[in-house]
Amino acid sequence: MNAEKISVIVPVYNAENFVQNCVNSLLEQSYRNLEIILVDDGSADRSLSICQSLQKRDSRILLIAKENGGVSSARNCGLDAATGDWIAFVDADDSVERYLFSRLMRERNSYGCEIDAMMFEYRLLYADGKIVEHSHRETPPMISAHDAISYTILPYNRFACTKVFSRSIVGTLRFDSEIQVGEDSLFAVSALKNARSVLYSSYCGYNYFQNTGSATGGGYHERYLTVIPAYEKIRAAVEYDKALYAIADMILHEFKANNVRGIYAARMEQHYPTAKALSKDLRRFFLRTLFGKRVNLKRKARFFIFGFLPRLFCLLHKS
Repeated sequence: MNAEKISVIVPVYNAENFVQNCVNSLLEQSYRNLEIILVDDGSADRSLSICQSLQKRDSRILLIAKENGGVSSARNCGLDAATGDWIAFVDADDSVERYLFSRLMRERNSYGCEIDAMMFEYRLLYADGKIVEHSHRETPPMISAHDAISYTILPYNRFACTKVFSRSIVGTLRFDSEIQVGEDSLFAVSALKNARSVLYSSYCGYNYFQNTGSATGGGYHERYLTVIPAYEKIRAAVEYDKALYAIADMILHEFKANNVRGIYAARMEQHYPTAKALSKDLRRFFLRTLFGKRVNLKRKARFFIFGFLPRLFCLLHKS
C-alpha cells in the first residue's frame, strides 16, 4: 500500500534565526511522503532567501511568497495549495521530532481507517533553557470527537500544530484571519466536529518554543482581546452538545478575566471601557455559577476578583 501524503504547512514571518532548524526537522523525518509548504508572509529579514535555499535542496518543498497578512492568512494560503491526504501545521520557530509522522501513521494504521485526526504531545522550550514536557499518558489511544474537542477547548492540547487532520474533515475550512489569538483552537474544533474518531498518541513529537510575554503579565498586548471572539465562536460551534458548551463558556470567561487583568496591569487606559464591560460579564457569570458544581472554587474566586475588584487586585499585585 502506498504511503499517504502529509502536507505540512509552515507559515514564515521574520524567522531567519529559526526557519532552517524547523525545515531541517521536517526534511529529516523518517516518514518520507511529505509535502512541505513554506509560506513566507512578507518577511522583512532573510527568511525568504533562506527558504529559497532550502527549496533547492529538496523537491518536496513548495515555497509561496505573499504580502504580509498574518499567520492565519499564511496558513490559509498553504491550505489552498496543499495536495496531501493529511494536513499538519508547524510554526517556523518550532521543530518536530524525527519519528513524529512515522509513529503517528503506524499507530493510525494499527487502529483502522475510521480515524480522521491524530493528536500528540508536545514540550515547551523556554529561552532560559527550561523544558516542560506536556503529557497526558492516561488518555486512551482512541478517543471520540467529543473528547478531542474537549481537550482542545481546555488547556490540554489546544494547538493546531499538535494535530494532524485528514483532508476529508478540513474540506473548505479555513482559519479566521480577523483573530490573532485562539485562531488555531477555533480551526481545530471546527475540523474535529467532522471526525468519526481520533487517535491520541502519547508520543511527545513537537517542540514548541515559548515567548516570554503573556496575556496576563508585562507582555500583554491588545491582540489578546481577539481570543474572546475566538472562544465565542467555539462556544457557538459546540452549542449542539451541552457539556462542550459549558466547557467553552467557562474557558471563554477565563480568557475574559485574563484580559481584564492584562489591561489594568499594563495600564492601557484606552481599553478601560472594554475591561469594564468584561468585568460586568464576569459578575454575571459568577452569580450564574456560584452555587453550581461545574466551576471549581479556584475559578469562582478568579471570576469574583476580576468581576468585582479588578483594579484593586492589580494595584495590590504591583505593590
